[in-house]
Amino acid sequence: MLLHPTPEHWDVLEKIGWTGADVSDAHLAALAIEHHAELHTNDLDFSRCPGLHWRNPLAQ
Repeated sequence: MLLHPTPEHWDVLEKIGWTGADVSDAHLAALAIEHHAELHTNDLDFSRCPGLHWRNPLAQ
């Protein structure tokens, strides 16, 4: 499923508060939060994102 930003996208990004090299990750996290989706990633940096439901598909 392709997710698109909602009108709340900027507010969610602001709450995440990531800058610099983390902005693209923040965008993905915001999309997942906005759509109540679970993000599948093995990037542990997402563990510090408030309100994000995620899991590592490579973990047992």
